[in-house]
Amino acid sequence: MQKGDLEEFRRLAGPRRRSLRHDKQQWAEQIASPGESHPLNGKIKDAFSKFRQLRQKRTSTSAPLMSTDGSLLSDKASVMS
Repeated sequence: MQKGDLEEFRRLAGPRRRSLRHDKQQWAEQIASPGESHPLNGKIKDAFSKFRQLRQKRTSTSAPLMSTDGSLLSDKASVMS
């Protein structure tokens, strides 16, 4: 990467981040707005389903383990066995 490329990346990074943040906020408001009226109408299940969509998905990660022979086990299958 050349110096000019890096400068252009930095120049464009700010507006791109602002645009992404704005788009994410609009998406969240589109999901949350109908979800806010559901509890008032007694539709608790529908409200929770809307709000679950706003939660970030959690990924399950496993820490690497040492085997009995001292090697590092990092893939899920070998850790489970």
